[in-house]
Amino acid sequence: RVLANVVQIMRANVKGKDTAARHGGEEFAVVLPNTPRGGAVGLAEALRALVAASRVRRGGDRDALIGNISVSIGVADHVAGESPTDLVSRADRALYTAKMQGRNRVVLAPRPAAQAGQ
Repeated sequence: RVLANVVQIMRANVKGKDTAARHGGEEFAVVLPNTPRGGAVGLAEALRALVAASRVRRGGDRDALIGNISVSIGVADHVAGESPTDLVSRADRALYTAKMQGRNRVVLAPRPAAQAGQ
């Protein structure tokens, strides 16, 4: 039920050319072509807040809430010359950082050193 709730929130908020897909057990990827870093972080923060505000009920019991639900999100923007594998790796590291910093947060991955000033 929790994952279905997250999917519903993503479907309602990831629009147009943007794409959301499951990326492993409890992980999702959102691809936002032509979206600047700030826009990606803004959408990630909106999704995080919507999930945190949502309420999921236990199966068959209309009164029993599952409890607080949260998501940790790692955001990475593609830089010229970067492989898709490296991009996903940076997003994964940002996700891990979000979890280590206490969960229920968005962390923007640093750009590769050669691209940091751009």
